[in-house]
Amino acid sequence: MGQTIWSTFRALLWPAAFPLLAAYAFVRAGDLSLTGDPWIHAVLHFLLGAAILLSLRFGGSRVAAIAALVWFGLIAICEGSGLDRQSIVWCVAIGFLVVACLPERGGISWSAILMMCPVVCVATFPLWPPSWREVLYSIIAPESGLEEMGVWGMTWPVMAAYAAVILAQGIRLTRTLAPVDSGLMGALAAWLTVFYTAGDAARAFELCLSALIFLTALETIHALAFRDQLTGLPSRRALDRATARLGGRYTLAMVDVDFFKKFNDKYGHDAGDEALRMVAGHLRNVRGGGRAYRYGGEEFAVVFPGVELGAAAEHLESLRQTIAESRFTLRAPERPRRKPPARKRKSTGRGKIKLTVSIGAAQRAPDLTSVGDVMKAADKSLYKAKKSGRNRLMLA
Repeated sequence: MGQTIWSTFRALLWPAAFPLLAAYAFVRAGDLSLTGDPWIHAVLHFLLGAAILLSLRFGGSRVAAIAALVWFGLIAICEGSGLDRQSIVWCVAIGFLVVACLPERGGISWSAILMMCPVVCVATFPLWPPSWREVLYSIIAPESGLEEMGVWGMTWPVMAAYAAVILAQGIRLTRTLAPVDSGLMGALAAWLTVFYTAGDAARAFELCLSALIFLTALETIHALAFRDQLTGLPSRRALDRATARLGGRYTLAMVDVDFFKKFNDKYGHDAGDEALRMVAGHLRNVRGGGRAYRYGGEEFAVVFPGVELGAAAEHLESLRQTIAESRFTLRAPERPRRKPPARKRKSTGRGKIKLTVSIGAAQRAPDLTSVGDVMKAADKSLYKAKKSGRNRLMLA
């Protein structure tokens, strides 16, 4: 539990936290003069427009939907009345919620179409007939004076919508720890701050909001190039970059899932993918300064910059034991969507399976001066671990 909280906190640092902290520091500095400057709106439109184009080009429908949603939301708030403001903010909350709950399926998919529905509502809001706006506002504030009962000027239905967004996006971030989800969480915080501030402070957080979404779009592109799509770990290309920057002391470890081919043949490739994701989840939490990468197939690499072999071995052994003690639950091939009655229920699952890994590790030494030499030594140790019975750690 504590490890999950710490991992989520680290994931929030970029790209969510740093732009927000910079905007807050800028506001606290005082002597601002952003209101009325035309360049503010020019930069804002450029960043949001660029985020939409980049996201659509590289299949990031979630980021594209949020960028368009925020863009049209800011325009609609400037043009709307005080009553319209609550309705617009509620529609934006629904858009954030839809994006938080739906999967990423690229630019042309049913998921992307559903994400665009709240965007269309917000974009066309200034064209709505007054009667439509009154109906929506009556739903959001069903009783007279209800908006005064909320917090920070929001009605309770609007607060409930944003609470649902924070919960859904928070759960997603905890599971993926992806920079894209971190950026969307930061964009939500910046959007709410814009709503509750005015003048120069609002302009500063509008810039922060547009910069956050632009950075999140860049993270989408980065993830395609340097992150393995199946496991969420950094890819082989990211490993090559990381090893090129290593100093004079480091440890490399190669991790291989035992009997993975037999597992695939027996349970199928879908179960094999689930198993790799489970192992990757444990590797992601390796301690001692190590970072895991997807090397290829069922093989992973762990890099410990500035760490000697003996110190790294303790954490690698702990990792091996954790995976061996865990149980991988195989899903049934045809699981019913609804839970059947107790009298009709039967065991359709395939039970819990034990997975193990073999690990070989080596450190830079006088006779192992290059990254390639150290990796070959780690591979040899991995081969020895597998020949010695698997489910063990061997050091070079």
